[in-house]
Amino acid sequence: MPRHERYNSQDVWIGPAAQLDSSARIFGPVIIAEGATISEDVVIFGPTIIGRNVVVGKGSLVAGSVLWDGGRVGIDCEVHRCLLDYDAVVGSGKDIEDKLVIRKKALLAVRSGNLSNFMDNGVGRLESFLQPALGRIKERLPDYVQTGQFQKQALMWLGAVILLLTVIWIYWKPTVADLWTTWLRSDEYSSGMLVPLIAAYIVWLRRKDLASCPIRPSIWGLFALVGAQALRFFGLFFMYGSAERMSLVLTIAALVLLLFGWKLFWKVSSVLAFLFLMLPLPNRIQMAVTLPLQDWATASAVFCLETLGYEVIREGNIINLNGTMVAVVEACNGLRMVTAFFVISGLVVLLVQRRWWEKLIILLSAIPIGLVCNTLRLTVTAIAFTKLDAQHWEMAFHDYGGLAMMPLALGIVIFELWLLSNLVIESKSGDRQTAIKFAR
Repeated sequence: MPRHERYNSQDVWIGPAAQLDSSARIFGPVIIAEGATISEDVVIFGPTIIGRNVVVGKGSLVAGSVLWDGGRVGIDCEVHRCLLDYDAVVGSGKDIEDKLVIRKKALLAVRSGNLSNFMDNGVGRLESFLQPALGRIKERLPDYVQTGQFQKQALMWLGAVILLLTVIWIYWKPTVADLWTTWLRSDEYSSGMLVPLIAAYIVWLRRKDLASCPIRPSIWGLFALVGAQALRFFGLFFMYGSAERMSLVLTIAALVLLLFGWKLFWKVSSVLAFLFLMLPLPNRIQMAVTLPLQDWATASAVFCLETLGYEVIREGNIINLNGTMVAVVEACNGLRMVTAFFVISGLVVLLVQRRWWEKLIILLSAIPIGLVCNTLRLTVTAIAFTKLDAQHWEMAFHDYGGLAMMPLALGIVIFELWLLSNLVIESKSGDRQTAIKFAR
């Protein structure tokens, strides 16, 4: 066929090297580029563009469509008002209408220039569409949020949250599920469910300070992460549940070091250490302290009752109070008080601005405070058992007496803070040495 020859109509343009079967019928306006192949009994209605090296199979119908270079239309197909991407294929016998046909490997196309232009144009249109709305949102944001440093750190925090959720998903069974069951069923460790919520709240309170901290990821975090996972697999292999639970907190700490670096790690190190309070004690440690605590609870309750003038006879862990038998069972050993008051003391330590040794005193005081409060609870409960006949009143004193000790414990902690602030002052020389007030 001669170069640039017209076919049946002035509205049909046929490029060089295009192959058209004599039985094909074309109704313009139609453009057929070079190298295209139009098979027998093909019908084409304009406006239609057939790109370079496009093949239209036998008996197919193409109407009002654009077929870009390298496209393929199978045998006996009908294509109405469609757009075929580069090298896109329409299978034989297909009937498509008002569709965009994209080849399967469009994102990896050899025509990277065209794809890049398409992406650039798409991003540009999206930015122009969203720019007014984004501008209004940006005007309402605080100044520190609009800084480039905050935006960079926000991406890091978003990545950290995603990694944290991934860690929780990995540890969900059996570690997190077992922790949840322990919190619900064990009186000694029920306060552990508050620890993650308190930790998140403390991080939120410190958000501005943390946002100003420079982020320098540390490779040491990767080694720490490997060590935490080694501890976890050790626990899984030898069936040490305490090792698995400890590896959860160590993994979170390792991720913080890996993503944010040493400076931010030290700023949140107290919060990370606080997370250990949500873990129950290892079984061996719990078994080692249970009997001594139970014995202490019985002896201290007997001492208080005798001090109040009651006639008391101790028989093991049973208190005979004027003929009323009060059993100090294992659940009354005071461990529940100690763990709960550790959480309260830890929260106070994270909130107050004091010297490190003052915070250490407040935290360690949870042990004597817990034991003293448990002794008071047992004393009041034993007296109540001698005064009340109804069993449900006795159980109410036994079960809810521990809750009544919470305000007392918090009051003792506040008294500690007041006492430390009045006993210890800074010297006026400015060298931050301390002096004891022996007189006011």
